[in-house]
Amino acid sequence: MNVSNAQRKENIIKNINYLIHSRNETKASFSDRCGLTRAGLYKILDGKVQSVNHTTIMKISNFFGVGCSEIENYDLEKIEKSRLDPSINGNKNPSAIPLIPQE
Repeated sequence: MNVSNAQRKENIIKNINYLIHSRNETKASFSDRCGLTRAGLYKILDGKVQSVNHTTIMKISNFFGVGCSEIENYDLEKIEKSRLDPSINGNKNPSAIPLIPQE
């Protein structure tokens, strides 16, 4: 998927904020454990970095266990929430069907 540089930057900022919040991290703990400087992280999140280095994206993706392209090209919050929403057709997973013992 090809996205513009502006959209890529927006996705990166939005996804980092979402991942930090949804994984119960703080910006400080994330930067320390991920190997980014706090100043560098804040510059990215404040939109002061025009093009985030691929090495930085790799550190972030490895830390959170998501692909680089997902961080750059997609809205992870929307994707994760859509996976949690029940289908209008119900859950067709056979292991999700409750077994009712017969007497």
